[in-house]
This record gives sequence, C-alpha cells and structure tokens, in this order.
Amino acid sequence: MDILKARLLEAADGGGTGRDPLLAMEAMIGQAMDFMAEYPSFARLWVSENWRIPSEWQGTFSVLRGELLEVIGQAVEKVANAYPVDGSVSRGSLETAIFGACFVVGLDRQTYNPERTRDQSVAAIMAIMRGYVLKGSTPQG
Repeated sequence: MDILKARLLEAADGGGTGRDPLLAMEAMIGQAMDFMAEYPSFARLWVSENWRIPSEWQGTFSVLRGELLEVIGQAVEKVANAYPVDGSVSRGSLETAIFGACFVVGLDRQTYNPERTRDQSVAAIMAIMRGYVLKGSTPQG
C-alpha cells in the first residue's frame, strides 16, 4: 500500500505545478488503475479481506484504509476549494465511493472487461467527482 499511497500523493501534487485539482484527481485515479493492473493479487486480497468480519487483517487494513482515505480526502478538499460543490454530499461518503470504485472498477476490468481501457475506467470513476462539482462551474480564484 505504500506504493499506492506514494503514487497517489505524487499525482495529487502534480509535480508542484498547481494544476487544476480535478486533473490531479484524475491522475490519482489513473495511478490507482495502474496499481490494480500491476498488483492484481494484492488488490484481490484487499477487496476480499477488507470488508470481511472477523478478519485477522482488519487492524492492518483499517490503518492502511485510513491513510488512503486521507490522501483522497485532501484531493477532494482541493476540489472543493477550487470549485463550487454540492454541499449535500457527505465528504466521507464521497471519499469512500472513490476509494471503493477504484478497487472494484480496476478488478472488474481485469476479470470481466479486459477490453475496457484504463482511460474508460478513469472516466467512469471521475463521473463521481464531476457530479460533486456543480454544473457549469469553472475553477475559482
């Protein structure tokens, strides 16, 4: 998970370029898709064990999950600071939806839809974020 976390942080930072936070989020999701493709066995283990109760791995996965959700949360916060967003959407639920979608879409692509491209997968997950940003919005400030 350290590899995934490092990739997400790097994509979120955008090399310090100050790029549009939606583009940074898109890069983060792309990195998550790449991780799923490179480490499919780990991704499957994560999905199978993370929500199973009881699980001997629950404590470890809980810490890792929290770290990844924190990175996603920081990226969502940057989007919310740059764009008008739907305030009725629970931030925690949004972060969890993105987190879960990355794992499920990434694994589904490998298992059932190998013809689906990385970009198609990223676009599907980005629809969650684009729905959070109010229609017709441009970056503020």
